[in-house]
Amino acid sequence: MTQWRSRSLPKVTMIPAGHAAGSLHKLMPRKVVWKAPSHIIRSLSDAASDYKQEHHACMDEESKELVRSIKSATFLLNKNNLTRTAAYLAFFKSYKEIEWAFLAHMVSRNAGYYMTDLKGEFIPRLMCENERNRWFLFLEHSNYMIFHDAYPQLLLYAESKKRKKALFHLLPYFGVSKLMVSVWNTFFTNRKYRKLLTVFLIINEQNYIEERIVKSIDHGMLLQSSSFKWQEILHFSQIVLSDGKKLYGAVAKKFGIWKERVSLGSALYAILFSPEKFQSFLQYAVNVPHTGSRADCVSHIFSPDGTPEACYLKERLRFFSLKKGASHLFSPSLVSAWPQTERPFIKNEDWYRDMNEIKDCLTITRPSWQQAHTSYYSSLHKLELTVLAHEWIKLQKK
Repeated sequence: MTQWRSRSLPKVTMIPAGHAAGSLHKLMPRKVVWKAPSHIIRSLSDAASDYKQEHHACMDEESKELVRSIKSATFLLNKNNLTRTAAYLAFFKSYKEIEWAFLAHMVSRNAGYYMTDLKGEFIPRLMCENERNRWFLFLEHSNYMIFHDAYPQLLLYAESKKRKKALFHLLPYFGVSKLMVSVWNTFFTNRKYRKLLTVFLIINEQNYIEERIVKSIDHGMLLQSSSFKWQEILHFSQIVLSDGKKLYGAVAKKFGIWKERVSLGSALYAILFSPEKFQSFLQYAVNVPHTGSRADCVSHIFSPDGTPEACYLKERLRFFSLKKGASHLFSPSLVSAWPQTERPFIKNEDWYRDMNEIKDCLTITRPSWQQAHTSYYSSLHKLELTVLAHEWIKLQKK
């Protein structure tokens, strides 16, 4: 009995602690730290309504060459999650005023973690290969499409700054929403609107993948599957921001609702750029190259080396660490886990219809409870307990 209590203590402690942290996160109010000025919203709405795209034939040769060059650079860097994640950080280091680029880098790290989780220690024991392949394509295509839409915007800003004139009338030639033309023009005229630009980029990218991924026939069905439902219930879909010492972040609840994803992105942005934490987040990102393995941010628990054991029959986790003598949990690098995949077809249509559809998302709220340390480790303990129960049931059937 004493031995059983010793073994179960981490689980009976950490799992309720994680639920308590989650409840506290829900109960504690979020502080509104920024709200889009009403006159700017009206101005952007009017500009988007009045926007008329020039015909491609009307562009001069210099503009056509610039469009070709940016498309080529985007295509080259849109190879996989590693190249995209690195490209976001490299851009931010050169253009610190584009804060969305750093947010995209940190969130893209998490996309890589979820991709490698599908070949890691736990998920293959609970999910069949076919379903894991489908989840990988869901993650990969979402990551690909956001970069495909966002990175040309970043490069066009860099070129506009270099030439000291706005070139954002070219954005629709990359399939970018007409709304973003007026947003970028507003920011280029007055660089104080960093938060405005970031929030509109968050809204733009989530709406960009809404019809193409979330509501598509192939990928949309995954969000209704049992595997996604139990991941939501057990809070496995957590976005973590590491400063090299602790984990911060939030849980991606109700991923299928775009406004929930926008709210999550805004909250992560507020955490990431809080004055007391930003430098430590940036130092971590610069010093720790992204490989896709969770060893990048939780190296005392995970390792990219070795292979998972055939059967997972003994508890390895102890509170916020491994038990004495326990081997690390397997978390492969992205290049060793997944081969290069075919690029998805992207439907070219503008998601934007009316400002009224998005105006209630034009705020930034900072969560009172920002640490994800307890909730993240609680989720690991839940996952390990689920695997142990699954392995035990398999043994009983033999």
